[in-house]
Amino acid sequence: MAGKGLQELGLKNEVMPEQSYDDLPEFGQYKDPPQPGPYRFQMPGDVEKCFDLIDHETQGQRLKLLLDKDAPLRIAQSPGGTLNNDTFQTQLTNVARKRGKDGPEASDMDYLLKAFGEKSKPKTNADYGQKVMAGKSREFGADIRWSWFCNDKKNIWVYGGTPGQEKLTEVDGTKGCGRRFYQENQTHKDEQKIKKQEDGTFPLQVTCPCGAIVKAFANLDNIRA
Repeated sequence: MAGKGLQELGLKNEVMPEQSYDDLPEFGQYKDPPQPGPYRFQMPGDVEKCFDLIDHETQGQRLKLLLDKDAPLRIAQSPGGTLNNDTFQTQLTNVARKRGKDGPEASDMDYLLKAFGEKSKPKTNADYGQKVMAGKSREFGADIRWSWFCNDKKNIWVYGGTPGQEKLTEVDGTKGCGRRFYQENQTHKDEQKIKKQEDGTFPLQVTCPCGAIVKAFANLDNIRA
């Protein structure tokens, strides 16, 4: 169908809502995270400039691996194959934390390097970085797990507006309560557990007891070869 010139359209003098282009989200920024489950991922082909530093309170200087929009993971295998070849953004660090009630301390980066076939823990941050870079384009398995956090340092969001046409609205000056929620198959108190919906999926958003609408955040867990 041939187009028309602006003069031929009979445009009305309607005023558009004001918005700064500085506030425009980048394409894909609000893409829903993949549902929890077992996946296989492929590392980016170049991770040389994907690092940053963390000044940890007790462990000192540590390394952060930024697998973001510039160098995301590729989903090589997903439940049902529905997300194969999609990308997934995350961060991994070599900050050690307790694994299990009586388990040793280890970092996510330790598990990543073990999945790559490394036999011993690197001695320095630089060693960690070199071994991670050696794993470029390698595949590994991991579970995606969701958690929900009612951030006590940010304003809450709630649904409001005309009934039937409610929209999420930020409540200026009202911070979250700090509650955290986890998938029902994880070891936490009952009031912290989020159950699957009737269709077998976990809800992307949950309502906190304080009234805030909290969106799920996806993390990698059980990283393996």
